[in-house]
Amino acid sequence: LPPVTNAQIAARYETDQAQYQATERRTFTQLVVPTQAAAQAVIAEVRGGMSLEQSATSKGLATSTVEAVERAAFASTASQAVAAAGFDAADGALAGPVQGSLGWYVLRVDDVTQIAGRTLAQASDEIRATLATERRAEALEELTEQLDTEFSRGKSLEDAARELGLELESTPPLLANGQVYEQQEFAPPELARAVTYAFELDE
Repeated sequence: LPPVTNAQIAARYETDQAQYQATERRTFTQLVVPTQAAAQAVIAEVRGGMSLEQSATSKGLATSTVEAVERAAFASTASQAVAAAGFDAADGALAGPVQGSLGWYVLRVDDVTQIAGRTLAQASDEIRATLATERRAEALEELTEQLDTEFSRGKSLEDAARELGLELESTPPLLANGQVYEQQEFAPPELARAVTYAFELDE
């Protein structure tokens, strides 16, 4: 396969730029109640010295934790308004009441983690490896299709290999578990599924 070029890496970086930008993840303790008045009452109790958990318990409710979530993901499950309130609040602060998908939310910001963005140079090696893996998979799929075509024309494996410029290799005698007969060696791991299948076939 031809090597991955810098231009191809730059193009993939541009396509996937969102995943390389700086972002923020937050952990919240949240309480969802049915009405705005109930949420406001909870906030009043917390500001009066009660914890959010204690206020919830006194009303027969329970808080839940949202772990290390990004704004977009939180917005998709709660609402844009809830995500905005939670991500605009300071670390340790209380946010709400704000209406979301399940009711009225009261949030406490428990943790704020900044995730640094990555430049093209920093992400280059990872993108190169990804592109190379994708190319190998595509090449293998194309080769498989070519072999299927040759077999459908009545060609033998040897003939098909010769037609496609491939070199055939034979394994030593193998057991069904991939072990070389009467030895401690095993067939390469990538042959594991093929060996299992081969033992279901006739000679």
